[in-house]
This record gives sequence, structure tokens and C-alpha cells, in this order.
Amino acid sequence: MAKILFVTLPYPGCLHPHLAVAVALARRGHEVAFFTGAAMRHRVVEEAGLAFFPFPAPLDAHYAGLITSPTESIGANWSRRGWLRGRLRAFFADAMPMQYDGLVETLANWPADLIVSDPAIWTPYMILAETHRIPVVIVSYVLGNNLAGPGIPPMGMGLRPPRHFLEQLYNRAAAQVMAWYMGEVRRPANAFRRGFGLPSVRGPVIQLGEKLPLFIVPASSELDFCRQDRPGNAHYVGPLTWYPPRPPTPWLDDLPHDHPWVHATEGTIHFHDPVVLKTTAAALANQPATAIITTGGNREPDEAGLVGLADNVKVARWINHSELLPRIDLLVCTAGSGVMLAALYEGVPIIAVPTEWDHVDNAQRLAYTGAGILLPRKQCHPERLRQEIFRVLQTSAYRENAARVGAGLRELGGAERAADLIEGIL
Repeated sequence: MAKILFVTLPYPGCLHPHLAVAVALARRGHEVAFFTGAAMRHRVVEEAGLAFFPFPAPLDAHYAGLITSPTESIGANWSRRGWLRGRLRAFFADAMPMQYDGLVETLANWPADLIVSDPAIWTPYMILAETHRIPVVIVSYVLGNNLAGPGIPPMGMGLRPPRHFLEQLYNRAAAQVMAWYMGEVRRPANAFRRGFGLPSVRGPVIQLGEKLPLFIVPASSELDFCRQDRPGNAHYVGPLTWYPPRPPTPWLDDLPHDHPWVHATEGTIHFHDPVVLKTTAAALANQPATAIITTGGNREPDEAGLVGLADNVKVARWINHSELLPRIDLLVCTAGSGVMLAALYEGVPIIAVPTEWDHVDNAQRLAYTGAGILLPRKQCHPERLRQEIFRVLQTSAYRENAARVGAGLRELGGAERAADLIEGIL
């Protein structure tokens, strides 16, 4: 049996897919531990029963300032492209020395045989894989394979695969712009890497994933634009699903289901104004539908401004998706990969209103499958959203396509398949 260290950001959308794989490996007898933020100790130790090593306090504080501030976080300022580049540099590159110090100390106390890394934490596969000669596996949590390839649009711009020559030229130009934009982010990361006698990385850092023994993608080929050029170490396994133990939500059983159920969520790391939740509540007020809105577990409904709502609009902090998603008829979300994969797994169509991070790329992949629609945030006002909700509900093709995508996801094996692949390289 092996000792396997999981390294991930301390946010449920990042942590939970890794927990799904970690629990599967622990059941097989492997020793499993996590290196992540201190706030996730209860989730890793008490709820999943695994060993835990916290981030150094400065690294925890560093991420908190970048992610959880309602006004200064990356998510709250995603459209400020000039300002954003400095924050992305802080998020990816400036965090690396603190990551390195914490990981070296953790490995000294708990010598792992293998590291499973979050793709957004660069130190394991940019530094440790070579300096410590330790195998590193990436378990991603985005909706597709974010390793670049011919004919695949660059991540981060919400582009679709080119359908003709002009779109090919546009995507190539976009890739050059993205490479220039992220060059400022890579520069300090490469300087840190050169300090260990390692050569600079040319191009996107994530492309180092091609040199790793394994790159696990929690999606399907169809959600990856049916690409034919994926690297040989990249494997689709379907959703990696883990939910914290919670008691059932009894009031769900009391809700009438004579009208469609529409669930709205903005995920678990939205700390700014919940535009999509408020717009859904207004769009469906007193309409022939039941809106079930969750605030992500990090704030109360009144803190999110969800008060004085119509009788057919229900709000809760958290409902496990394993309990809720099989019952709903439509999901409205900001295109976070976790909830989208969970909904598609159940054959539920989606309206995606992308707001930040990889959301616009995820929404394009959804639209490509025909299992839902991309509604730009600027067009997400109550009247327009109401029209789109009832259009999707009344068009059978969306549910049929979602059912097809879901059937494909269920065949891929999920966390157990990921555990098989990891055991195969130990």
C-alpha cells in the first residue's frame, strides 16, 4: 500500500473532487492525507476520516485575500483585465514559495509515495516532481481537458472550436493574446523554478501536465468538444462526486411538484453580489414553477439579500446535490464545473450564466452538447431569464441531450476509475 498526498485549494469546488478520489483510495487500504487550508480540517478529518496537514498561515491568508473579499477578490473583479493580471500572478506564482515551504515540511514528516495535485497549485508539478523525484498526478476539476491541442480553443476566453478558416485564424490569434497576457503571470513562477536549477517553462504552465504520468479529467469526451488529440496520459473519468454528510432536508418532501422545479446556485466561493440568485428569484416570482435557491453554505439568505420573496421561491444555505438534483427539472448556475457535472449526470438541462474563472469555457462546452444554453451575464435580467427558463423547460431536445450526456458520464466510472488509474502508476 502507498502513501498518497493530495494538494488542493481549500474551497469545496476544488476540494470535493479530490476527496472523492482520496476516499476511494483509502477504502482500498492506502494511506491518504491532505495538504490544504486550515478551514477544511473538519471536512477532511471529521467528515472524510483522512489525515490533514494545514497550509502555512501566510499561505492561507494570501488565498483568503484573493478569493473571499467581497470587493477585492478575483471573482468580484473578473472583468477588470488589467487589474486582474496582477491578482492572477499573486494567485498562481507569488504563492509558490509558501506552497513549497509547507510541502517540503509536510513531506519531511509524512514521506509520500505520490502527490495528487490541484492544477491551480503549481509547485507540485512545476518544482517537486523534478527536485524531489516524486510522481505527481493532476486531478482536474474543470469541465474539459485544459491541455492545449490543435483545433482546441485556448482556455480562459470562452471560445468554441473553429468551424471554418476564419474562426481558425481567430482562435490562433486569441491563443497568442492569452499567451502574452499570462506571460506576466509565468515570469515570477519561472524565476522561482530557475532557482532550483530547472529550465523555464515555455507556454502555459498546465502543459507540464503532458509530462506527468497521469492527468485525470472529471468529464467526458463530448464535454471536451469530442477532441481527437488528447495526450495519452489524459483520461476522462466522469464526475468526481463527494458530499459532506448532512441530514435530509425534510421540507423538500412537502413541496408540490405539480410545476417544474428550478434550482439556482452560484456555487461555494461566490462572496460578491449574488446576481444570478436574485435574478432567478425575481424571474420566477409567482410563476408556474418552484424556485429552490441555495446560497452555497458560506452565507445566510438574508446576508445575500434574499428576503421578502414570493411563496414559490424557497431559499436554503445548503442542500446536498445528491438529494436535490435528481428531483429538479432545470438548473440555473454560474457555470461552475462541479454543479454542472452533477446536474448533467442526472440528465438535468442547464442555463449557465458565466461570471468568473473558467465559467465561460464551461458554458461553451455545455452549449456544444445541446444540453443547455449560455446566457451572458449582461443579458441576465428577470424578464430575459424567465423567457429562457420556460423555453428550455418546454423544449424536449434540451432534456434529451442532457440525458444523453448523463448516460455517457455514468459509464466512465468516476472516483473508482480514477483510483484504478492512480494505482496503475504506483
